[in-house]
Amino acid sequence: MPGPPGSRSNVGLIIGLVVAMVVVLVLTVVGIGVVASRSGGDDEADPWAGDYSPEGVTNTCHLVDTTVFDPWAPDQTELVHHEDIAGQYGGPSIDCRTTNSGPNSAYVTFKIDVAFETDLYGLELDRAKRSDTEILPDDYVFGSVTGLGEGGYYGVRNPPDSDRYLGYTMAIKDSNVLVDVDVAVISDKAFDQAEADRICRYQIGKILDNLRK
Repeated sequence: MPGPPGSRSNVGLIIGLVVAMVVVLVLTVVGIGVVASRSGGDDEADPWAGDYSPEGVTNTCHLVDTTVFDPWAPDQTELVHHEDIAGQYGGPSIDCRTTNSGPNSAYVTFKIDVAFETDLYGLELDRAKRSDTEILPDDYVFGSVTGLGEGGYYGVRNPPDSDRYLGYTMAIKDSNVLVDVDVAVISDKAFDQAEADRICRYQIGKILDNLRK
């Protein structure tokens, strides 16, 4: 017995609605599964996706040689370190700063900063260099650094009217870290660009060795 007029179209409409609801339900379940799997993966993933990790570091100054400037200024008057592993102030970072003094107003400041790359905070060597060129005095001369990490740059300030002062900065990018060193030396004992380069490479090498997983 034939059904009432339009019954076939109604049945088709009902079937279509059921199929659509099933599709929506399946997509919703799949979506929840994807979100859940991503959340679970994030919990288990290594937060330091690279060759270096600051985990366990409680004193950055223990990762470098704080006696290296003793020949120029043997009396250490300041040693300060900071470890922001959680990245509360713009990304995970650690640093160490020392100040030394000596005879005839000898004076040395040294600082090393290490920034770590995360999903939220990237590291760009070019941006760091642009920042240094804007902040440091105009008479700094910049060049490239090779043979250390993935490479980097240096900046040197050696005023022609002063044979007792030299300022030096070096920054290196490697894997998930950016290491920046700043040195300023005032001393009667000779301290030239080659010496500054050697010491900065030495300190950066120690940092990388100590932070390597």
